[in-house]
Amino acid sequence: MIKISDNQFLLNFSAYTETPQFIPNKRKDYVEYGPKNDYPQYLDKLFYESANHGSVVRSKVDFICGQGWKVNTQITTTEQQVLLQKRIGKVNSFYESLDDLTKYLVNDWKRYGWFAIQVIETLSGEKYLYHIPVWKLRYHKDGQSIAYCDDWSVRKPEEHESFQIFPFYSKHKKQENSIYIHKDMCEGNFYPYPEYQAAINWIDADRNIGRFTSNSIENGFHGGYLINFVNGVPSVDEMEDIEARVKEKLSGADGERIMINFSDGADRKAEVVPLTPPDLHSVFIALRDTVQSQIFTAHRVDPVLMGVKTEGQLGGRTEVIEKTEWLTNTYVRPNQKVLEDVFNFLYNTDALKIELLKPIGREMSEGLMEKYLTPDEVRAFYGYEPTAQKEAMAACCFNETFSIPEDMGTPVELVEVLFAEEVKIIDEEGQFRADINEDRLRQNFAEFTDLQKSILAIYKDNPDILLGEVADALDKELKVVENAVKQMQERGAVEITEDGRVKIKREKTIERELEEEITVMYRYVKRADAPPLKTESRDFCKTMETFTRSRLLTRDEIDRLNNQTNDPKVRDVWTHRGGWYTNPTTKRSVPFCRHIWESVVVRIKK
Repeated sequence: MIKISDNQFLLNFSAYTETPQFIPNKRKDYVEYGPKNDYPQYLDKLFYESANHGSVVRSKVDFICGQGWKVNTQITTTEQQVLLQKRIGKVNSFYESLDDLTKYLVNDWKRYGWFAIQVIETLSGEKYLYHIPVWKLRYHKDGQSIAYCDDWSVRKPEEHESFQIFPFYSKHKKQENSIYIHKDMCEGNFYPYPEYQAAINWIDADRNIGRFTSNSIENGFHGGYLINFVNGVPSVDEMEDIEARVKEKLSGADGERIMINFSDGADRKAEVVPLTPPDLHSVFIALRDTVQSQIFTAHRVDPVLMGVKTEGQLGGRTEVIEKTEWLTNTYVRPNQKVLEDVFNFLYNTDALKIELLKPIGREMSEGLMEKYLTPDEVRAFYGYEPTAQKEAMAACCFNETFSIPEDMGTPVELVEVLFAEEVKIIDEEGQFRADINEDRLRQNFAEFTDLQKSILAIYKDNPDILLGEVADALDKELKVVENAVKQMQERGAVEITEDGRVKIKREKTIERELEEEITVMYRYVKRADAPPLKTESRDFCKTMETFTRSRLLTRDEIDRLNNQTNDPKVRDVWTHRGGWYTNPTTKRSVPFCRHIWESVVVRIKK
């Protein structure tokens, strides 16, 4: 209630109308997030109650998250790829993927202007990453730490059971539990403003237009009023009591703009005077277009791309494609780059990247095709193999008489599958990338390296042998053997006595590990990115897919398959599988079919 004069009060139910300043309070250790420490809740209201604003933020999140995280295989070894794929698949004990975590973070980022990651580091150096909602965080006024609480509305948040102080994450300082913060430029404030801050009042107006329309319908399109009490001027306490009762009885949950006046008139009868100007609803409708325009301007987006239709915009295919390219280059990729930098920093790599959403394909008229494309390019555009490649395909595909020797393969019931991943060793241009390193892949799943197994085998038979003698027996430098033993000591597999001898611990476990064999085999599967099948798979592909469901092949066995056709023109089945294939979606011909070899790390059952 706003006091206008000694006997006039204006009831106005508005929220933040000015940009808040986040200034430390001398009486509190943490910096309040807005004058009432509730600015995030106000931003939430805008997000949920403004259809235009909420649609833009959600669309931004979808654009930035794209198709999810991928590993740059051009700059990584197979061992590194396996490790990073594990991290993409699981980032914490909740079994959330990196894509899940990113969705949460980008939602916070685009709603509040910042995001927070809880980083938990184990003794072995493994990192677990968790999303921390930023509305639960408050900066310590010294700027060196940050406080967490589930409910900042309580009188003393620091006494709440969830209250906790976290240090900021530092790569150069070992910390078991810390918070990594990324925030937009905040110009000296502790908390950043969201990127749409300039349109806050316009978003609030959009929200209020919706509330006004809803309330008008509920109230039969009656507006605000001046209630003039002319039976005397009560005390201030009585005025406030009357105000609360009027608000409860007449204004509803969202409230109306009501002015109350107290006077000592002659007839002592309350007078109700309409305040709403004529055609106010038309005024609100006229405001809608301006409000919408200001919101999209502040967000730096085009409404067509955000799923919002505006009058006068056709949103044709070419226009959408051009606007999407502009948004991708000026907004989406720069934001994705920020996220890539964050997670590459946390995981100490530079191989993680976010894949953009698939672009909309352009159309081409028959006239342009005839003018600019060759006959083979036209055939490829419509999903047919170019005539030159039809002959090449016949030469590089297996014939119908293909069969697999009975002695090939290992039955799947004799192995335990530990890991499986597609083997992409040739790109769409037919260029060889990198062959798989089976030794490195296998070592990722073995408790001990081959060298460590050799060392353990020696100590099992010769418990009193000296470390130098072990190095000589294995023809290795003493330092290399010492490092291998030290790693086993850290895992509790062995202990080094005072006289420098090595004593095996966990003997039964180690004995079983020495007897077990971990190896890499392969099966023939449909590619994850393969388009839907329009006809049927080739005989070779059907035969291989069926066979490897029950029996896995080694690399040597796959190489032997090349000899089954007796055709010197047949390409290597390891790299090209079933041969040339034209993707019906992209209209592009590639030197391999819809299938791929999948590497499978297995433990041979004894």
